[in-house]
Amino acid sequence: MAGYIVVHEGDFARVLRTLDPGYDVAFFDGSAPSRPLLKEMRRLLRARGLLISANLTHTGAEAYLAALQDKKTWLTAFIDEEHETALSIKL
Repeated sequence: MAGYIVVHEGDFARVLRTLDPGYDVAFFDGSAPSRPLLKEMRRLLRARGLLISANLTHTGAEAYLAALQDKKTWLTAFIDEEHETALSIKL
């Protein structure tokens, strides 16, 4: 898969701002996800791109979780009963 996958290392919020849009998949597994981080990841994903989000039950993730459930912008499914992790397609 070399040449197809790019892994960016560093402080999540800082690295996001340096990237150009057009990603097929983004994965969030940091601390509590925030609405500004979701907005930045949405900017980076292409239409119909996949966002994998973890830590959705952490304190402070409520706004992020609510935004993922906006059916005008995301198609979201949870992969566990606790709604800790979600798969979301950018609409």
